[in-house]
Amino acid sequence: MIDKQENEKTSETKLIKRRRRKGGKQLRRLSRYEYILTKTVLDNPGFELVRDFADSLGLNYLTLVRIARKLAFRKNLLGMAFSPYRAGLNRYLIVFRLKKEYERIDARELAKKLPYNNWLKSIMLTTLPMGDAYVYYLIPQGESIEPIVKALENIHLIDQSQKIFVHRMDLTYYQRPYFEIFYPEYRYKEGPLTLEESFRYISEKGLFEPDKSELKDLNPKPPPDIIDAMIMSLLEVKYIFTPKWLSLKGPFNIGVRKARYHFVRHIRDKYLLGTYIRSPLDPRADAIYIMVFRGRDALPLGYTLSRTPHAYVLCDLLDICHAFFWIRSDDIRLINKFMEQYSIEIISQGYREILPEEKEGQIVRSLRLGFPFENYSIKGRRWYDLEESVKRLNLNILRIASKLKDSNLIRILLPPYFELLGKDPRILEKMAKKKVSKKDEDED
Repeated sequence: MIDKQENEKTSETKLIKRRRRKGGKQLRRLSRYEYILTKTVLDNPGFELVRDFADSLGLNYLTLVRIARKLAFRKNLLGMAFSPYRAGLNRYLIVFRLKKEYERIDARELAKKLPYNNWLKSIMLTTLPMGDAYVYYLIPQGESIEPIVKALENIHLIDQSQKIFVHRMDLTYYQRPYFEIFYPEYRYKEGPLTLEESFRYISEKGLFEPDKSELKDLNPKPPPDIIDAMIMSLLEVKYIFTPKWLSLKGPFNIGVRKARYHFVRHIRDKYLLGTYIRSPLDPRADAIYIMVFRGRDALPLGYTLSRTPHAYVLCDLLDICHAFFWIRSDDIRLINKFMEQYSIEIISQGYREILPEEKEGQIVRSLRLGFPFENYSIKGRRWYDLEESVKRLNLNILRIASKLKDSNLIRILLPPYFELLGKDPRILEKMAKKKVSKKDEDED
Protein backbone atom coordinates (compact mmCIF):
# COMPACT_ATOMS: atom_id res chain seq x y z
CA MET A 1 0.00 0.00 0.00
CA ILE A 2 2.84 2.36 0.93
CA ASP A 3 4.65 1.54 -2.33
CA LYS A 4 1.49 2.31 -4.29
CA GLN A 5 1.11 5.69 -2.57
CA GLU A 6 4.77 6.51 -3.18
CA ASN A 7 4.41 5.57 -6.87
CA GLU A 8 1.31 7.77 -7.18
CA LYS A 9 3.16 10.63 -5.45
CA THR A 10 6.15 10.19 -7.77
CA SER A 11 3.97 10.23 -10.90
CA GLU A 12 2.14 13.29 -9.61
CA THR A 13 5.48 15.05 -9.02
CA LYS A 14 6.62 14.18 -12.54
CA LEU A 15 3.35 15.54 -13.95
CA ILE A 16 3.80 18.82 -12.05
CA LYS A 17 7.40 19.11 -13.29
CA ARG A 18 6.27 18.51 -16.87
CA ARG A 19 3.62 21.20 -16.54
CA ARG A 20 6.18 23.60 -15.10
CA ARG A 21 8.59 22.89 -17.91
CA LYS A 22 5.80 23.43 -20.43
CA GLY A 23 4.79 26.71 -18.79
CA GLY A 24 8.41 27.82 -18.60
CA LYS A 25 8.84 27.20 -22.30
CA GLN A 26 5.91 29.48 -23.12
CA LEU A 27 7.33 32.24 -20.91
CA ARG A 28 10.98 31.95 -21.92
CA ARG A 29 12.90 35.13 -22.66
CA LEU A 30 13.05 36.67 -26.11
CA SER A 31 15.81 35.77 -28.52
CA ARG A 32 17.86 38.65 -29.95
CA TYR A 33 15.88 38.74 -33.21
CA GLU A 34 12.59 38.49 -31.31
CA TYR A 35 13.70 41.37 -29.11
CA ILE A 36 14.71 43.58 -32.07
CA LEU A 37 11.56 42.75 -34.03
CA THR A 38 9.31 43.50 -31.03
CA LYS A 39 11.02 46.83 -30.37
CA THR A 40 10.86 47.81 -34.06
CA VAL A 41 7.20 46.85 -34.48
CA LEU A 42 6.20 48.99 -31.47
CA ASP A 43 7.74 52.00 -33.19
CA ASN A 44 6.47 51.15 -36.72
CA PRO A 45 3.06 49.46 -36.58
CA GLY A 46 2.21 49.64 -40.30
CA PHE A 47 2.02 46.82 -42.83
CA GLU A 48 4.97 45.69 -45.00
CA LEU A 49 7.37 46.19 -42.10
CA VAL A 50 8.64 42.62 -42.02
CA ARG A 51 10.15 42.65 -45.51
CA ASP A 52 11.97 45.96 -44.95
CA PHE A 53 13.18 44.79 -41.57
CA ALA A 54 14.50 41.51 -43.01
CA ASP A 55 16.57 43.42 -45.56
CA SER A 56 18.08 45.71 -42.92
CA LEU A 57 19.13 42.73 -40.79
CA GLY A 58 20.38 40.71 -43.72
CA LEU A 59 17.96 37.88 -42.85
CA ASN A 60 15.89 35.74 -45.16
CA TYR A 61 12.36 37.18 -45.38
CA LEU A 62 10.67 33.85 -44.62
CA THR A 63 12.88 33.34 -41.56
CA LEU A 64 11.75 36.66 -40.14
CA VAL A 65 8.12 35.90 -41.00
CA ARG A 66 8.38 32.72 -38.92
CA ILE A 67 9.72 34.78 -36.00
CA ALA A 68 6.90 37.30 -36.44
CA ARG A 69 4.24 34.58 -36.52
CA LYS A 70 5.70 33.01 -33.40
CA LEU A 71 5.55 36.33 -31.55
CA ALA A 72 2.06 37.19 -32.77
CA PHE A 73 0.31 33.83 -32.53
CA ARG A 74 2.15 31.27 -30.39
CA LYS A 75 3.46 33.72 -27.80
CA ASN A 76 0.48 36.08 -28.18
CA LEU A 77 2.91 38.91 -27.50
CA LEU A 78 1.87 41.60 -29.99
CA GLY A 79 -1.44 43.27 -30.72
CA MET A 80 -2.79 46.30 -32.57
CA ALA A 81 -4.69 48.99 -30.70
CA PHE A 82 -7.45 51.11 -32.23
CA SER A 83 -9.21 54.06 -30.62
CA PRO A 84 -12.86 53.45 -29.67
CA TYR A 85 -13.29 57.20 -29.19
CA ARG A 86 -12.19 58.03 -32.75
CA ALA A 87 -14.50 55.29 -34.07
CA GLY A 88 -17.54 56.92 -32.46
CA LEU A 89 -17.69 54.65 -29.40
CA ASN A 90 -17.51 55.36 -25.68
CA ARG A 91 -15.79 52.83 -23.40
CA TYR A 92 -17.28 52.20 -19.95
CA LEU A 93 -15.77 50.29 -17.03
CA ILE A 94 -18.30 48.51 -14.81
CA VAL A 95 -17.17 46.78 -11.60
CA PHE A 96 -19.49 44.53 -9.58
CA ARG A 97 -19.34 41.63 -7.11
CA LEU A 98 -20.81 38.22 -7.94
CA LYS A 99 -22.77 36.23 -5.38
CA LYS A 100 -20.77 33.58 -3.54
CA GLU A 101 -22.30 30.66 -5.45
CA TYR A 102 -21.24 32.20 -8.77
CA GLU A 103 -17.70 33.26 -7.81
CA ARG A 104 -16.03 30.60 -9.99
CA ILE A 105 -18.29 31.11 -13.02
CA ASP A 106 -16.88 30.81 -16.53
CA ALA A 107 -16.49 34.25 -18.14
CA ARG A 108 -18.35 33.00 -21.23
CA GLU A 109 -21.31 31.93 -19.11
CA LEU A 110 -21.30 35.29 -17.35
CA ALA A 111 -21.24 37.07 -20.72
CA LYS A 112 -24.39 35.21 -21.78
CA LYS A 113 -26.20 36.57 -18.71
CA LEU A 114 -25.08 40.18 -19.11
CA PRO A 115 -27.41 42.68 -20.81
CA TYR A 116 -26.53 44.01 -24.27
CA ASN A 117 -23.67 41.53 -24.47
CA ASN A 118 -23.25 42.31 -28.17
CA TRP A 119 -21.49 45.50 -26.97
CA LEU A 120 -19.05 43.79 -24.56
CA LYS A 121 -15.32 44.54 -24.94
CA SER A 122 -13.76 42.51 -22.13
CA ILE A 123 -14.37 40.63 -18.88
CA MET A 124 -11.88 39.86 -16.13
CA LEU A 125 -12.79 37.91 -12.97
CA THR A 126 -10.55 38.15 -9.91
CA THR A 127 -9.44 35.37 -7.57
CA LEU A 128 -8.73 37.68 -4.61
CA PRO A 129 -11.28 38.82 -3.68
CA MET A 130 -12.96 35.93 -5.44
CA GLY A 131 -15.86 37.02 -7.64
CA ASP A 132 -15.12 40.66 -8.48
CA ALA A 133 -15.90 41.34 -12.15
CA TYR A 134 -14.24 44.09 -14.21
CA VAL A 135 -16.33 44.49 -17.36
CA TYR A 136 -15.88 46.87 -20.29
CA TYR A 137 -18.60 47.92 -22.73
CA LEU A 138 -18.23 49.88 -25.96
CA ILE A 139 -21.42 51.77 -26.84
CA PRO A 140 -22.17 54.44 -29.48
CA GLN A 141 -21.37 58.02 -28.55
CA GLY A 142 -24.56 59.82 -27.59
CA GLU A 143 -26.05 56.66 -26.03
CA SER A 144 -26.50 56.47 -22.24
CA ILE A 145 -25.00 53.65 -20.17
CA GLU A 146 -28.04 53.77 -17.86
CA PRO A 147 -30.07 51.01 -19.62
CA ILE A 148 -27.14 48.61 -19.11
CA VAL A 149 -26.66 49.60 -15.45
CA LYS A 150 -30.38 49.26 -14.69
CA ALA A 151 -30.46 45.84 -16.32
CA LEU A 152 -27.45 44.75 -14.22
CA GLU A 153 -29.35 45.66 -11.06
CA ASN A 154 -31.87 42.94 -11.90
CA ILE A 155 -29.43 40.09 -12.63
CA HIS A 156 -29.58 37.38 -9.97
CA LEU A 157 -25.86 36.46 -10.26
CA ILE A 158 -24.75 39.90 -9.00
CA ASP A 159 -24.53 40.75 -5.29
CA GLN A 160 -26.84 43.76 -5.21
CA SER A 161 -25.78 44.66 -1.66
CA GLN A 162 -22.48 45.90 -3.17
CA LYS A 163 -22.42 49.14 -5.14
CA ILE A 164 -21.88 48.87 -8.91
CA PHE A 165 -19.04 51.16 -10.02
CA VAL A 166 -19.44 52.77 -13.47
CA HIS A 167 -17.05 55.15 -15.20
CA ARG A 168 -16.16 56.18 -18.75
CA MET A 169 -12.55 55.61 -19.81
CA ASP A 170 -11.52 57.62 -22.88
CA LEU A 171 -7.73 57.30 -22.99
CA THR A 172 -6.03 54.08 -24.10
CA TYR A 173 -2.60 53.49 -22.60
CA TYR A 174 -1.85 49.94 -23.71
CA GLN A 175 1.61 48.70 -22.86
CA ARG A 176 4.26 50.31 -25.06
CA PRO A 177 7.45 50.30 -22.95
CA TYR A 178 10.43 52.59 -23.43
CA PHE A 179 12.89 49.87 -24.38
CA GLU A 180 15.94 52.13 -24.02
CA ILE A 181 15.07 52.69 -20.34
CA PHE A 182 13.31 49.56 -19.11
CA TYR A 183 14.51 46.84 -21.50
CA PRO A 184 17.87 47.84 -23.10
CA GLU A 185 19.28 45.51 -25.73
CA TYR A 186 22.17 44.28 -23.59
CA ARG A 187 19.55 42.75 -21.25
CA TYR A 188 17.65 40.80 -23.93
CA LYS A 189 18.87 37.47 -22.49
CA GLU A 190 18.23 38.52 -18.92
CA GLY A 191 14.83 40.13 -19.50
CA PRO A 192 13.49 43.65 -18.73
CA LEU A 193 14.04 45.58 -15.53
CA THR A 194 12.16 44.02 -12.63
CA LEU A 195 9.13 45.76 -11.18
CA GLU A 196 11.24 46.98 -8.27
CA GLU A 197 13.94 48.36 -10.60
CA SER A 198 11.33 50.08 -12.78
CA PHE A 199 9.66 51.67 -9.75
CA ARG A 200 13.03 52.87 -8.47
CA TYR A 201 13.74 54.57 -11.80
CA ILE A 202 10.33 56.31 -11.84
CA SER A 203 10.73 57.45 -8.22
CA GLU A 204 14.13 58.99 -9.04
CA LYS A 205 13.30 60.54 -12.43
CA GLY A 206 9.62 61.48 -11.93
CA LEU A 207 6.43 60.81 -13.90
CA PHE A 208 6.16 61.24 -17.67
CA GLU A 209 3.87 63.83 -19.26
CA PRO A 210 0.70 61.98 -20.34
CA ASP A 211 -0.17 61.69 -24.02
CA LYS A 212 -3.68 62.97 -24.80
CA SER A 213 -3.42 62.97 -28.60
CA GLU A 214 -6.07 60.23 -28.87
CA LEU A 215 -8.75 62.78 -27.99
CA LYS A 216 -7.56 65.56 -30.32
CA ASP A 217 -9.98 64.40 -33.03
CA LEU A 218 -13.00 66.65 -32.51
CA ASN A 219 -15.07 64.81 -35.11
CA PRO A 220 -15.05 61.09 -34.29
CA LYS A 221 -16.82 58.93 -36.87
CA PRO A 222 -17.73 55.25 -37.28
CA PRO A 223 -15.56 53.25 -39.74
CA PRO A 224 -16.36 54.00 -43.43
CA ASP A 225 -17.69 50.48 -44.07
CA ILE A 226 -18.25 47.06 -42.50
CA ILE A 227 -14.98 45.61 -43.89
CA ASP A 228 -13.02 48.27 -41.97
CA ALA A 229 -14.89 47.48 -38.75
CA MET A 230 -14.20 43.73 -39.17
CA ILE A 231 -10.53 44.26 -40.02
CA MET A 232 -10.03 46.35 -36.86
CA SER A 233 -11.82 43.73 -34.79
CA LEU A 234 -9.62 40.93 -36.17
CA LEU A 235 -6.37 42.89 -35.79
CA GLU A 236 -7.16 43.64 -32.14
CA VAL A 237 -7.60 39.93 -31.44
CA LYS A 238 -4.85 38.64 -33.77
CA TYR A 239 -1.87 40.65 -34.93
CA ILE A 240 -1.45 40.17 -38.70
CA PHE A 241 1.71 41.77 -40.10
CA THR A 242 1.03 42.26 -43.81
CA PRO A 243 -1.88 42.74 -46.25
CA LYS A 244 -1.01 39.33 -47.75
CA TRP A 245 -1.52 37.67 -44.38
CA LEU A 246 -4.78 39.56 -43.94
CA SER A 247 -6.00 38.48 -47.38
CA LEU A 248 -4.92 34.83 -47.18
CA LYS A 249 -5.37 34.04 -43.48
CA GLY A 250 -8.28 36.35 -42.73
CA PRO A 251 -11.92 35.41 -43.37
CA PHE A 252 -12.54 38.36 -45.71
CA ASN A 253 -13.26 37.94 -49.39
CA ILE A 254 -10.70 40.55 -50.44
CA GLY A 255 -7.39 40.51 -52.31
CA VAL A 256 -4.02 41.84 -51.18
CA ARG A 257 -4.47 45.25 -52.86
CA LYS A 258 -7.90 45.75 -51.33
CA ALA A 259 -6.66 44.70 -47.90
CA ARG A 260 -3.84 47.27 -48.14
CA TYR A 261 -6.28 49.91 -49.41
CA HIS A 262 -8.70 49.42 -46.48
CA PHE A 263 -5.91 49.53 -43.91
CA VAL A 264 -3.93 52.45 -45.32
CA ARG A 265 -6.76 54.67 -46.62
CA HIS A 266 -9.51 53.99 -44.10
CA ILE A 267 -7.91 52.77 -40.86
CA ARG A 268 -4.26 53.60 -40.23
CA ASP A 269 -4.24 57.38 -39.94
CA LYS A 270 -7.72 57.69 -38.43
CA TYR A 271 -8.12 54.88 -35.88
CA LEU A 272 -4.76 53.15 -35.29
CA LEU A 273 -3.10 53.96 -31.96
CA GLY A 274 -0.12 51.67 -32.55
CA THR A 275 1.19 48.24 -31.66
CA TYR A 276 1.38 47.16 -28.04
CA ILE A 277 2.54 44.30 -25.80
CA ARG A 278 -0.38 42.06 -24.85
CA SER A 279 1.32 39.49 -22.60
CA PRO A 280 4.14 39.72 -20.02
CA LEU A 281 7.62 40.57 -21.26
CA ASP A 282 8.96 39.48 -17.88
CA PRO A 283 9.03 35.65 -17.86
CA ARG A 284 8.76 35.69 -14.06
CA ALA A 285 5.26 37.25 -14.10
CA ASP A 286 2.57 34.71 -13.24
CA ALA A 287 -0.44 36.80 -12.13
CA ILE A 288 -2.33 40.06 -12.76
CA TYR A 289 -2.93 42.77 -10.18
CA ILE A 290 -5.82 45.14 -10.93
CA MET A 291 -6.23 48.60 -9.48
CA VAL A 292 -8.68 51.48 -10.07
CA PHE A 293 -7.45 54.78 -8.62
CA ARG A 294 -8.27 58.49 -8.76
CA GLY A 295 -6.50 61.72 -7.84
CA ARG A 296 -4.30 64.56 -9.04
CA ASP A 297 -1.46 62.24 -10.10
CA ALA A 298 -3.67 59.53 -11.63
CA LEU A 299 -3.26 60.48 -15.30
CA PRO A 300 0.55 60.99 -15.39
CA LEU A 301 1.00 57.93 -13.17
CA GLY A 302 -1.19 55.78 -15.41
CA TYR A 303 0.65 56.87 -18.55
CA THR A 304 4.06 56.32 -16.93
CA LEU A 305 3.14 52.79 -15.83
CA SER A 306 2.10 51.92 -19.39
CA ARG A 307 5.62 52.82 -20.63
CA THR A 308 7.17 50.13 -18.40
CA PRO A 309 7.21 46.39 -19.23
CA HIS A 310 4.77 45.68 -16.39
CA ALA A 311 1.39 47.38 -16.94
CA TYR A 312 -1.27 48.70 -19.27
CA VAL A 313 -3.74 51.38 -18.22
CA LEU A 314 -7.06 52.93 -19.28
CA CYS A 315 -7.94 56.43 -18.04
CA ASP A 316 -10.52 59.17 -18.24
CA LEU A 317 -9.49 62.67 -19.23
CA LEU A 318 -9.28 63.99 -15.68
CA ASP A 319 -8.33 61.88 -12.69
CA ILE A 320 -9.36 58.18 -12.80
CA CYS A 321 -7.31 55.26 -14.17
CA HIS A 322 -7.64 51.48 -14.31
CA ALA A 323 -4.27 49.68 -14.24
CA PHE A 324 -3.44 46.03 -14.99
CA PHE A 325 -0.05 44.91 -13.61
CA TRP A 326 1.72 41.71 -14.70
CA ILE A 327 3.38 40.57 -11.51
CA ARG A 328 4.86 37.78 -9.48
CA SER A 329 2.63 36.82 -6.56
CA ASP A 330 4.94 38.53 -4.01
CA ASP A 331 4.92 41.91 -5.82
CA ILE A 332 1.64 43.25 -4.38
CA ARG A 333 3.22 44.95 -1.37
CA LEU A 334 5.79 46.53 -3.67
CA ILE A 335 3.03 48.06 -5.84
CA ASN A 336 1.05 49.38 -2.87
CA LYS A 337 4.18 50.95 -1.34
CA PHE A 338 5.07 52.58 -4.68
CA MET A 339 1.57 54.03 -5.15
CA GLU A 340 1.64 55.63 -1.69
CA GLN A 341 4.12 58.25 -3.00
CA TYR A 342 1.48 59.89 -5.20
CA SER A 343 -1.67 61.94 -4.70
CA ILE A 344 -4.15 59.20 -5.49
CA GLU A 345 -6.97 57.29 -3.78
CA ILE A 346 -7.47 53.58 -4.52
CA ILE A 347 -11.12 52.88 -5.43
CA SER A 348 -10.87 49.17 -6.15
CA GLN A 349 -8.20 46.49 -6.38
CA GLY A 350 -8.04 42.79 -7.11
CA TYR A 351 -5.72 39.91 -7.86
CA ARG A 352 -6.05 37.35 -10.61
CA GLU A 353 -4.09 34.13 -10.91
CA ILE A 354 -4.71 31.10 -13.09
CA LEU A 355 -7.07 28.64 -11.40
CA PRO A 356 -6.46 24.87 -11.71
CA GLU A 357 -9.63 24.55 -13.81
CA GLU A 358 -8.24 27.15 -16.24
CA LYS A 359 -4.94 25.28 -16.64
CA GLU A 360 -6.89 22.17 -17.56
CA GLY A 361 -9.00 24.11 -20.07
CA GLN A 362 -12.28 23.56 -18.21
CA ILE A 363 -13.16 27.23 -17.72
CA VAL A 364 -12.21 30.70 -18.98
CA ARG A 365 -11.90 33.56 -16.49
CA SER A 366 -11.17 36.43 -18.84
CA LEU A 367 -12.34 37.50 -22.29
CA ARG A 368 -10.83 40.11 -24.60
CA LEU A 369 -12.88 40.93 -27.69
CA GLY A 370 -12.42 43.11 -30.78
CA PHE A 371 -14.57 45.98 -32.04
CA PRO A 372 -18.34 45.24 -31.94
CA PHE A 373 -18.65 45.09 -35.75
CA GLU A 374 -21.81 42.98 -35.50
CA ASN A 375 -23.62 46.19 -34.43
CA TYR A 376 -22.58 48.13 -37.54
CA SER A 377 -25.27 49.07 -40.06
CA ILE A 378 -23.93 48.05 -43.47
CA LYS A 379 -26.16 50.33 -45.49
CA GLY A 380 -26.38 53.19 -42.96
CA ARG A 381 -22.60 53.11 -42.26
CA ARG A 382 -23.16 53.87 -38.60
CA TRP A 383 -23.42 52.07 -35.28
CA TYR A 384 -26.91 50.90 -34.36
CA ASP A 385 -28.21 52.29 -31.08
CA LEU A 386 -28.51 49.91 -28.12
CA GLU A 387 -32.12 48.80 -28.60
CA GLU A 388 -31.90 48.68 -32.37
CA SER A 389 -28.77 46.52 -32.25
CA VAL A 390 -30.46 43.85 -30.11
CA LYS A 391 -33.48 43.63 -32.42
CA ARG A 392 -31.43 43.44 -35.61
CA LEU A 393 -28.46 41.37 -34.39
CA ASN A 394 -29.27 38.03 -36.04
CA LEU A 395 -30.21 39.62 -39.35
CA ASN A 396 -27.10 41.78 -39.34
CA ILE A 397 -24.86 38.75 -38.70
CA LEU A 398 -26.42 37.08 -41.75
CA ARG A 399 -25.61 40.09 -43.92
CA ILE A 400 -22.06 40.30 -42.62
CA ALA A 401 -21.48 36.57 -43.08
CA SER A 402 -22.44 36.87 -46.75
CA LYS A 403 -19.40 39.14 -47.28
CA LEU A 404 -16.88 36.51 -46.11
CA LYS A 405 -15.10 33.74 -48.04
CA ASP A 406 -17.35 31.26 -46.29
CA SER A 407 -20.33 32.33 -44.18
CA ASN A 408 -19.30 29.98 -41.35
CA LEU A 409 -16.01 31.88 -40.98
CA ILE A 410 -18.01 34.50 -39.07
CA ARG A 411 -17.25 32.26 -36.06
CA ILE A 412 -13.65 33.50 -36.11
CA LEU A 413 -14.83 37.07 -35.53
CA LEU A 414 -17.88 36.74 -33.30
CA PRO A 415 -17.69 36.50 -29.48
CA PRO A 416 -17.55 32.87 -28.30
CA TYR A 417 -20.63 33.19 -26.10
CA PHE A 418 -23.16 34.13 -28.78
CA GLU A 419 -26.22 31.89 -28.43
CA LEU A 420 -26.90 32.15 -32.15
CA LEU A 421 -23.96 29.92 -33.04
CA GLY A 422 -24.33 27.58 -30.08
CA LYS A 423 -27.70 26.16 -31.09
CA ASP A 424 -26.79 24.56 -34.40
CA PRO A 425 -23.35 24.36 -36.04
CA ARG A 426 -25.04 24.81 -39.45
CA ILE A 427 -27.07 27.82 -38.39
CA LEU A 428 -25.27 30.20 -40.75
CA GLU A 429 -25.70 27.86 -43.72
CA LYS A 430 -29.43 27.76 -43.01
CA MET A 431 -29.59 31.52 -42.52
CA ALA A 432 -27.71 32.14 -45.76
CA LYS A 433 -30.47 30.41 -47.71
CA LYS A 434 -33.02 32.90 -46.46
CA LYS A 435 -33.41 36.07 -48.48
CA VAL A 436 -33.27 39.38 -46.69
CA SER A 437 -36.47 41.19 -47.46
CA LYS A 438 -36.39 44.56 -49.26
CA LYS A 439 -38.29 46.03 -46.35
CA ASP A 440 -35.51 45.15 -43.92
CA GLU A 441 -32.89 46.59 -46.23
CA ASP A 442 -34.74 49.89 -46.43
CA GLU A 443 -35.00 50.14 -42.64
CA ASP A 444 -31.24 50.63 -42.44
